[in-house]
Amino acid sequence: MLDLLIVAFASWYLAYAVTSTHGPFTVFERIRKVTTLGGLLTCPVCLAPWAALVLLIAPMGVVTQALGLAGLAMILHGWSGWRFAQ
Repeated sequence: MLDLLIVAFASWYLAYAVTSTHGPFTVFERIRKVTTLGGLLTCPVCLAPWAALVLLIAPMGVVTQALGLAGLAMILHGWSGWRFAQ
């Protein structure tokens, strides 16, 4: 059960990161410029099930757990209502 929860948070974070951030060394931004995959790379809701499928097929490892914790942290941050000073 805990593994499924970790994969859920990880897939949410991965979908958000790929569709909405520059990524490390702007890799996600460059991928979005090169291909659209039918809009898949600009819609986190569309990408999340595919990310979850990949994470479920891959063996549970440190990367999946790290993505899961990052996703949980972002969700908790959103719920808290706290925003960065501008």
